Amino acid sequence: MPLYQLKQNNVQQIKPSSFKNERELQKLFEANLESLLSVRFIA
Repeated sequence: MPLYQLKQNNVQQIKPSSFKNERELQKLFEANLESLLSVRFIA
């Protein structure tokens, strides 16, 4: 399913990008937990 971005009343399809490995994706996800899931990680 393609993703789209809205900029100044114009819709543009977001080009997918790949990750070198699962750890890279995990770091990105963990760094953005609040934005993605509305949760905070408390250690």
